Formats: sequence, C-alpha cells, structure tokens
Amino acid sequence: MMRVGLYRSVHVKSEASMEKCILLAARKLVQGQNQAIENDVRGLLRSFGLKAGPTGAGTFDARVRQLVEASRTCRD
Repeated sequence: MMRVGLYRSVHVKSEASMEKCILLAARKLVQGQNQAIENDVRGLLRSFGLKAGPTGAGTFDARVRQLVEASRTCRD
C-alpha cells in the first residue's frame, strides 16, 4: 500500500515542542480563569456600591481588601 501511494509521510512534532504547546495552553487557561474570578468579584462588590476601578498586575486583591475595610469602617 505504501508503494502505491495510499499512505503519506506525516510530520510529527518533537516532544519539546508539544511540551511548550501544552504549557502555553495551560497558562492561557489559568489566565482566563483568573480574569473570570476578578470579574465576578467586581460584580459582587458593585452590588454593594463599591468599584475597584482599573488595577495593575498583582494589585487587585490589595484594592479589594482596601475597599472592603473602608466599607466596614463606614458602617460602624
């Protein structure tokens, strides 16, 4: 069958290339989930009238804690 040409040679990616692809896919998945969680938290805060506003990398949780603490002190 190979002599007749029914089968063709195919390119197989290297193991290192497949590992890189898997790592990039996993990173993209984690980043998407992180963004979804941040958006959910923003929505929950907004129901209490709190707006986080734009935040930089790694400053979202500090901003949320700051808003929650300020909200608690205003209620007391």
